[in-house]
Amino acid sequence: RDCLLSRGLGDVYKRQILGASVYGGFFTAAQGVLYVALLALGTGRTIKDVNPVKNWLSLLVNVAAAGVYLIAHVVTGAEIHWIGALVVGIGSLIGGYFGAHIAKRLPDRVLRGVIVVVAIAALIRQFVGG
Repeated sequence: RDCLLSRGLGDVYKRQILGASVYGGFFTAAQGVLYVALLALGTGRTIKDVNPVKNWLSLLVNVAAAGVYLIAHVVTGAEIHWIGALVVGIGSLIGGYFGAHIAKRLPDRVLRGVIVVVAIAALIRQFVGG
């Protein structure tokens, strides 16, 4: 198998992935949905094929963002809510692990439907509050 990001993705999509990564490092809401859409459209591969790459991209971007926030804390004294960061980090690792295993077993059509439902629910929650 060829590398999804190096051979299958055009320059325009690579720039869009970079933009999604910058967005994801600051505000992670729907980061995975953006990655899945860009990777699937950019390569023509199935959601199942791009999901592992999405998980790795999310992990790398969030670790990098955590490093930036940690440096800001050390250098400028920026406040970090450590308990919240720990809960989000652990939840993301658990969700990524189990989500990947569940996604492998679901038919593509069902997986796509789950992604759409979760994305719409998250969007509504952002606008309504909660």
